[in-house]
Amino acid sequence: EIYLKGFSICIERSQPAALMTSYNLLNGEHTSERRDLLEDVLRAEFGFDGVVMTDWVITLMTGKNRKYRDPEAYRVSAAGGDLFMPGRKKDYESILFALRSGVLSRKQLEENVTRICRLAERLNQG
Repeated sequence: EIYLKGFSICIERSQPAALMTSYNLLNGEHTSERRDLLEDVLRAEFGFDGVVMTDWVITLMTGKNRKYRDPEAYRVSAAGGDLFMPGRKKDYESILFALRSGVLSRKQLEENVTRICRLAERLNQG
């Protein structure tokens, strides 16, 4: 919480087009998969309306006996994250499976895609 104030000032004053989540875990959960951080704090409280992307998820850096699992694309999307980097076929399939099984709502996915489209339009204008 001591870092949130400075972060909120940066967001409110600069209104960046995109943000990247960290690899950090918060209470054992990837920050990129935490709806409370992405939607409740970042978007609702700080007023951020841009794209949220993950840092590049590289599984080569983790061993078999690791304590925590890798971030998953469908969980990031459900939390309000818009881009899962670098994006592999496995990630695409996990999002489709979650969408079909009801774990990820179509509405949430449409919100994520809308933010990406708005960013593309914004970048095309300037």
